[in-house]
Amino acid sequence: MSAITSILIASFLLVCILHQGNAHTITEDFTPPCSINNITVVQKQTSQIIQGNPQYQVTVANDCICTQSAVLVYCTGFNSFDQVDPKVFRSNGDGECIVNDGQPVISGSPTSFTYAQTPAADLTAASSIVSCS
Repeated sequence: MSAITSILIASFLLVCILHQGNAHTITEDFTPPCSINNITVVQKQTSQIIQGNPQYQVTVANDCICTQSAVLVYCTGFNSFDQVDPKVFRSNGDGECIVNDGQPVISGSPTSFTYAQTPAADLTAASSIVSCS
């Protein structure tokens, strides 16, 4: 084999090895690019009054490209006078509520529901499972 051919083969192998080292979708420390911090919980008061209590519209959204499932929201004291679909939002009995029946919350497809209570519940994201592919 000629010297030029050997150099070309060695160069090609080196490029392949270097490229393979950068071919992952997670950061250098192997943590996923998303976290519970990418889950937002926004609530706004509607104009409705249910049994003397103001109604709130809650939107749980994921602003990361990766899917997040098993989303839990801190919901201590949540006690709605308005019926909430338990597949959308329900207590797990430990001061946390399960969002979307544990199914994924996908970027661009938020989960929403309404509830009525005084005062408004303090709802904040607690935990999730991040899935990136």
